[in-house]
Amino acid sequence: MFSFKKISYLTLSYFVPILLLLLVWSVQVVSAAEVLLAPSTGSFNVGQTFTSVIKVSPGGANVNAVEASLKFDPKVFSVVSVSKDGSAFSLWTTEPTFSNSAGTITFGGGSPTPFSTQSNLINVTFKALS
Repeated sequence: MFSFKKISYLTLSYFVPILLLLLVWSVQVVSAAEVLLAPSTGSFNVGQTFTSVIKVSPGGANVNAVEASLKFDPKVFSVVSVSKDGSAFSLWTTEPTFSNSAGTITFGGGSPTPFSTQSNLINVTFKALS
């Protein structure tokens, strides 16, 4: 006759390895997404304005949200405007804002549908100061 302890031990000895196998099998490798600025370089005259697009490159993963705080040198550039036109995001947790005194651009947004291709997030118009 089997005792309860023996049945429990046998049950655990069969199910624990199966559970571990399933957990290991379900692990996925996720690549980190990158936030990019396009163009990333350029030559600009003092007083000249230019628009850069902040993009996300998912790196092979599905992305549906980004929160970012970007820094720029406020002695070299000032932000004239920030626009969401053409953005992959339709939902905004943090409306795009900027501070020329602090040299920051902050935004947070998302999309109900994840995407896996490089996509535009916001447009930033800068003015060259020096």
